[in-house]
Amino acid sequence: MPSPTKPCFPAFDARADRLDLRDRQYAPGLRALPGAFPDALWMSQNMPAYLAAGLVLNQGADGACTGFGLAAVINLLYWRLNPAQPPCSPRMLYHLAKFYDEWPGEDYSGSSCRGALKGWHKHGVCQSQLWPYTIARNGSAPNWESARPGWEADAESRPLGSYYRIDKNSISDIQAAIVEAGAVYVSGNAHSGWGLHQFKADTSAPLLSLEQLPLIRIEEKSIGGHAFAFIGYTADGFVLQNSWGRDWAYQGLAILSYADWLASATDAWAVGLGVPERHLDSANEDAGPNDGVPALRRQSLQAYARARSKRRGALNTDQAYAQTVVIDNNGAAVQRLLAFADAAAATRHIAHTAPLAWYRQQAQATPLRLVLYALGGLGDEASSLDDVARLAPYFLANGMYPLFLCPLNGLSDAIVSLLRAEFGSDTPPHSVAERQAQDSSIEAYAESSGGKALWIQVKQAAQQAALNDTPPRALYALAKALQQLQKDCAGSLEIHLIAHSAGAHLCGWLLDLLKFSAPKTCTLYAPACSIAFANQHFLPALISGTLARENFHLHVLADTLEQHDEVAGLYHQSWLYLIARSLENRHKTPLLGMACSVDADFLSALGGHPAQWNHSELAALRKWQHHYWDGKTVRGFATGSKPLSRAHSSTLHVQQQAIVNSGHHTLRASHTSFDRDILTVTATLRRIAGLKASQPLPCPVDDLS
Repeated sequence: MPSPTKPCFPAFDARADRLDLRDRQYAPGLRALPGAFPDALWMSQNMPAYLAAGLVLNQGADGACTGFGLAAVINLLYWRLNPAQPPCSPRMLYHLAKFYDEWPGEDYSGSSCRGALKGWHKHGVCQSQLWPYTIARNGSAPNWESARPGWEADAESRPLGSYYRIDKNSISDIQAAIVEAGAVYVSGNAHSGWGLHQFKADTSAPLLSLEQLPLIRIEEKSIGGHAFAFIGYTADGFVLQNSWGRDWAYQGLAILSYADWLASATDAWAVGLGVPERHLDSANEDAGPNDGVPALRRQSLQAYARARSKRRGALNTDQAYAQTVVIDNNGAAVQRLLAFADAAAATRHIAHTAPLAWYRQQAQATPLRLVLYALGGLGDEASSLDDVARLAPYFLANGMYPLFLCPLNGLSDAIVSLLRAEFGSDTPPHSVAERQAQDSSIEAYAESSGGKALWIQVKQAAQQAALNDTPPRALYALAKALQQLQKDCAGSLEIHLIAHSAGAHLCGWLLDLLKFSAPKTCTLYAPACSIAFANQHFLPALISGTLARENFHLHVLADTLEQHDEVAGLYHQSWLYLIARSLENRHKTPLLGMACSVDADFLSALGGHPAQWNHSELAALRKWQHHYWDGKTVRGFATGSKPLSRAHSSTLHVQQQAIVNSGHHTLRASHTSFDRDILTVTATLRRIAGLKASQPLPCPVDDLS
């Protein structure tokens, strides 16, 4: 074969898939394989029509091969069934590959075959006209092109059925998969021998035989990872369909020798087309009408993971993501909306475009009441999305637009696993003394065995989220979007803050960024931040009047309930006690969410009281209590020995009852029960709506279970 002239290559950024023991391995059946595939009859009768259909794609100069390689496989499989089937979108597949590959975040180049397959499996793939990948004459392509209306429904008509990892070093297994499936999705390291753009042969003649295809010459100079399709094989090697246009090799096809493949292979996958499902939109299924979300569209990562909730008006998973900024352990926003180029674009949509569109559909007599709700983050992402799904409809139905902040720290699961591994097999304590001894042992163990490090990471992630980095971290990007929202609302924007548990750290850092619009209200459910943190972030806003004292609300457990709470069934006090005594920087650090932190009876480092504080924290504690109570001494309410006055109880809400009502169920009052308590959530919504305690909500909160 003549050598190529001036080869020109696109970017190479296909990454090898990491080993994943969950991959299903392809096992070929016992059958005799043909000597070549496709056979001569198929080639002469079908290959010219296949090539004329325009299914040899061109990725241009950019590195999007994981999308284009998989698109080649999908297009061929559908073309074999129906030649009139439109080609699928390599743009969508490449975008999905970056969503679902093994590497978190967006600060890297490239993607993996497994990522593209996971995306196809979860979403299907739409036709290319609905999500285009436009190549300019110079070979460049825009970094992003938005999908067109109808892409989601169309994508669901092309699902992936099943996919199997093939042993990349087994030539016969790959050959068997090609014969069985029709094509195989692969990746490997390309080299300079791939420069076949100027192959000197008459490529205008119809391709009627595999013998017409050029053989890629093995050369040592590697030029990068590449994804492509094997659509056949011969005695010399695999029939490779590339995505560099029909000017490459022989109308886009070449032979890759078996020796070359074995030297450069990284991944091989067999796929089968799936069966489209007919289903109802779960936004309406069993849920009844939801007037609060008419403008929301399904555009998140989990189009097939719909929440089939029986609760009235509950959001599905897609709608919940459309109300949520997910934040990773570095404080960066995580991309969870498929229809947007990256996390920055998704955040702008969530915090600006979507609430503005919703507001313009509402009656203009009231301001846009935007509620920024920082979730506790103790559970995993799925449980946080469940919280969004059950809470958001009540905000929307009562004329408020909720935007949730979901930190991905998984603290609860990590701490619970840590404690159960060490103490789970112990005999349960029976006496009070035994329980106290076990609690002390757990506090010491959690501090020394990684629990404190996890808690430090939670706090650092919240702090980093406020950075003006490149790109800006989650809270900073959110604040910039809200600033633009305020301008577009012509000043009719009210911001209301809610935070639960560890979400208080996000709330505090966000409050520092909201200089352009003072929050109307701030409600904290059992905030798991230290008093020193409160002095740094909440107190300046209260002293300056940026946040009115009468609009700053704390919901806390009575100390007796804190001491009858539990963690993992092993620690016999609340999460806040464990954090204060084990995970914070100092043993016995006062936390804002503990009633005893604002009760003067506990302002002592002396004596035998179990809630005594670290001596180094007393100055911060005195400072908070002095300003919080406006110089007064308020005591006795944490244990219930002395009730709060009506004025004081209007902003400090101490949960004294051991049982709360969530609607269809009752729950034991605990650190995690505040957002499931109908009375607490109703009171919060009333305050945001500007209603008196005696005035009913337009849409009552009736089920938070």
